[in-house]
Amino acid sequence: MCPNFSLFKISMILGYGVNGDGNEALELFKEMENRGVIMGTTVFLAILTACSHCGLVEEGIRFYETMIKYYGLSPNANHVACIVSLLGRAGKLMEAEEFIMVSGFKSNHLVWHTLFQACWLNRDKERSVKAGERLIELEPLNASSYIILYNIYMSMRKFSLAMKTRGLMRERGAVREMGFSWIETSGPVIVFTDGSNNSLPPQYNSIYMKVHKLLLDMKEKSKDSESQIWEMEFHTNNKRDGNSVKFHGELLAACIGLMDLPSFTPIRIVKNQRVCNDGHEVLKLLSHSENREILVKEPTRLHRFNLGKCSCGEFW
Repeated sequence: MCPNFSLFKISMILGYGVNGDGNEALELFKEMENRGVIMGTTVFLAILTACSHCGLVEEGIRFYETMIKYYGLSPNANHVACIVSLLGRAGKLMEAEEFIMVSGFKSNHLVWHTLFQACWLNRDKERSVKAGERLIELEPLNASSYIILYNIYMSMRKFSLAMKTRGLMRERGAVREMGFSWIETSGPVIVFTDGSNNSLPPQYNSIYMKVHKLLLDMKEKSKDSESQIWEMEFHTNNKRDGNSVKFHGELLAACIGLMDLPSFTPIRIVKNQRVCNDGHEVLKLLSHSENREILVKEPTRLHRFNLGKCSCGEFW
């Protein structure tokens, strides 16, 4: 069997998986088995990743057990993280934590980071705190962990612990990576920076106000609107000074696309970081209210927002 065949199929399994087409990923894996391809840890990592992104819990557990019992392969931290992600995305947080403790990787920062993200997505604050505190000890220079933990403490009104977390972040020299979003319309590429004082020109005010209203509506319906990874500040006045807008870069880019691109053209955005929950929800709302297809390419997958839904199926 040509080595390139295996590499191609592994790439295809990953591609289908991270873009939400789990059935195709499963079919490709089955094809490799039927052709007698030698199964290694890499192909199992690919199929476990696909199962995780597509919410295929039973299939993922079965593949993990098959890898160990039938093929005699030893899992590494990446395989364990995939199972933690798989269980976490399905809301099985207790099972995910228990799995870490018996996996042999309970001191690995990757598996705890995966659990931390899952707890955050599921709004399990108590377990998020436990995972976050463990993580900042294992990975003291990862700024995102401190930021999420800080916001969790603030939402729980544990202000002293929040301040302590912020102090630890500064003391240890953890620096947050800047997030950027790009969009190209009829002119040059426009770049937006997450969390900075980006301001839309006055001609885009109507779209900005529409996004602003959608966000307010979303926050009113949310049971946990105080807990956010990135701070959002909205101003209903029309001032265009440096403090008038603090917004997510991908949402500002979407505003530009709505105004500058023809109605039949999809809005294509590139982002260097994972789309957060709030941005994801607002982009779904925008795609529905504006009847527009919005594509956001992030480091690990492509999100296709259309008619209020995303191609990721809420697994990303």
